[in-house]
Amino acid sequence: MRRFVLAKTTGMGALVRLINDIYLDINPKNNKTVEELKLALKERFESIEENSDLYFSPTSNFVKGAGQGLQSKLYKQIAFDLGYRTSPD
Repeated sequence: MRRFVLAKTTGMGALVRLINDIYLDINPKNNKTVEELKLALKERFESIEENSDLYFSPTSNFVKGAGQGLQSKLYKQIAFDLGYRTSPD
């Protein structure tokens, strides 16, 4: 698998937004240990990594010029793929 450096505002912004969804999913009662949280986060991010070509490659639909709402589109797509949204739109 190729690795892509996630250093663009689009990808970072989408992942920051996604943290709210992930955290509420993995720790709804706010009672998990740090180790339990690490394991659950690792599982979620591995799911994202499996689709890294779709999300982060230079040929991805989310790598275009700025100002096209790509951060929001990328967030919605990843959230949909992880089951946090009913639609990627």
